[in-house]
Amino acid sequence: MCYRLTLNFTNTNKVVLEFIQERYCGHIRDHSPETEKKNRAYRLSLVNRCAERLLKDISPFLIVKEEEARVALDFIKTKAPISGRKAHPPEYVASREEYRVKLRDMKPRNIKAARSKNGSI
Repeated sequence: MCYRLTLNFTNTNKVVLEFIQERYCGHIRDHSPETEKKNRAYRLSLVNRCAERLLKDISPFLIVKEEEARVALDFIKTKAPISGRKAHPPEYVASREEYRVKLRDMKPRNIKAARSKNGSI
């Protein structure tokens, strides 16, 4: 199993995402609306080292996502042992899976639950 850190930003203003992309790399994709009533949106994805650079830069300013960013940065620090084509050791895979579950569990199940818990997102 392969584990990697991915940060996704979605915005209706592509210029905002291009600004971030110029500084941290990543890929911007059209995130088409499900219905015609919604505005066109774009998604910027940053993976591993690009995500790490951005998180390090914004961490001092985070409040709501501070703990999630810390866990994500800890995840990045656990590098895969060099194994060639062999499978990674079970301890390594278990550690990465723990980080994945921890990050998943930090995300609200739905936006209404998040707002009622934190007041806002």
